[in-house]
Amino acid sequence: FCCPPPKTNKQKQSERPSAAIPNSPRHTHDTRTTTMSDLSFANDLWDSFESVITRMTEGKTFCQDFFRFFVEISKITKEFGTKLAALTKNRGADTGSTNLAWLACLQEVENMANKTLKLADDITYRVYNPIEVHLRDTKKTKQKG
Repeated sequence: FCCPPPKTNKQKQSERPSAAIPNSPRHTHDTRTTTMSDLSFANDLWDSFESVITRMTEGKTFCQDFFRFFVEISKITKEFGTKLAALTKNRGADTGSTNLAWLACLQEVENMANKTLKLADDITYRVYNPIEVHLRDTKKTKQKG
């Protein structure tokens, strides 16, 4: 009774570390990489509350910067589209052989202006407004709680 009984193949397989099994959650090729479990809030709460507060503050700051970035992109894009559209208005036509080319050029610039204005609207309604609503709702939730 000095030695434990030999292990069966089934026991040996079940005792393998999960890092040796491909496609397992902990399988990595580089041992220096950080796993998702290392980044979880549970670990931070268990170890130190300050790191959670820091992460939340940085996340809030990033969200606000992200919001301001898209506000500026929307303004710049809208201004560019408006100026392009104004550029095509009240332009004289050539009576010579380049008339068709000139009209095609004006039409293309006007199309580009319309696409740019549509992009500005898309940024406003699909990116900017949802972020603004999220920030407003988060602020209300914090004020209630």
